[in-house]
Amino acid sequence: MEIWQADTGGKVYGGNADAKITLYDKSTDLPVSNDDVKYQIIATNPSTQDVLNALCYLNQPFAGAGFTTNFLPAVAYQESGLNGRFRQFIRYDPVSDTCNSRTTSTCLPATGVPVQSFDNGYGIMQITKGIPGGLTGGACQSPLSQPTLYIPTTNTPTQNMIWNWVANINAGAAVMLDKYKEEIAYENKVFNDLNRNNLGYLWVSPTTEQRQMNVWQRYNGCLTKGRGCYYVWSLCATKVNEVCRAGWVKNPALPTRKCPALNPSYFYADCVNYWAHNNPQWCK
Repeated sequence: MEIWQADTGGKVYGGNADAKITLYDKSTDLPVSNDDVKYQIIATNPSTQDVLNALCYLNQPFAGAGFTTNFLPAVAYQESGLNGRFRQFIRYDPVSDTCNSRTTSTCLPATGVPVQSFDNGYGIMQITKGIPGGLTGGACQSPLSQPTLYIPTTNTPTQNMIWNWVANINAGAAVMLDKYKEEIAYENKVFNDLNRNNLGYLWVSPTTEQRQMNVWQRYNGCLTKGRGCYYVWSLCATKVNEVCRAGWVKNPALPTRKCPALNPSYFYADCVNYWAHNNPQWCK
């Protein structure tokens, strides 16, 4: 018996597969049977330690900027929380073809399809950038039922980012680096605007902790693009003897709170900050 192995070009993704098999009679070289075999390829989650090893390695530039060594792992922990921490995949339900990650405990086993949230985020880092509507059919609908689902479009996460957990966290780290650059650009804009108006003497740099909270919040989204996020610049951050002092204040227009089960008053950056400072074993 001969074994045939498909040439995938080194790329293997999950989803629907269709193999057309034709058997030939060697003596006549004529086909004797034709079969159309349809099957599904699902995935297995990496170990938590493997995910942490990769996240801690990718965290080095952020730690070099003075951020916590758990800066990136805390984001991954928060983002993947509804489907089991640090999980890229959830279980595929062949009966209903859906898996509601918010309410169904059976989403937790290790094999399945990529995690997809209600707002069309994918995988451990919930990559969403540029997805025009995401998957059709609601939260966590199985990609296995959508044979033409992953049509490449501008800025859409690639199949590799969706099915490959390493590519997913690499993409998340790249997005986070963009958010860091956004934050620095905002701080520079404030500084330059002050100087342009002869108010440069009022400038106060944000603390490392304030900058870190801003970058975390930017990953989830800010209501005011090109401006501050968790903290914003204010010409009257505090008052001393009724005299205003400029500085950084908590943004009064933060997006919806993100982890009511942890603390109903927490916003996204608060949640991530909590995980970062309560898991010292992650990145030492």
